[in-house]
Amino acid sequence: MTGSPPPQRERTRVVDAGSYRVVIGAGLRREFASRVAEVAPAHRYAVVTDSNVGPHYASALVASLTPLGGTTLHVIPAGETHKTRD
Repeated sequence: MTGSPPPQRERTRVVDAGSYRVVIGAGLRREFASRVAEVAPAHRYAVVTDSNVGPHYASALVASLTPLGGTTLHVIPAGETHKTRD
């Protein structure tokens, strides 16, 4: 078979979401703690998730942050009405 290889996809993409940035890409869970420590070094971290996403990812993210300092998990009910600073 001849021809050029398929184009490689960009590994990550950063999206400006107004007051914060969102990083999108494959395999980011493995890099989560190192990326957080790079941009926000701290002695304590908080993982905030909702009741739909938390069961899939929260424990792995908390475990990855724990060696960097204390980590707490906060689970809020799913739904846009619960995504407030209050």
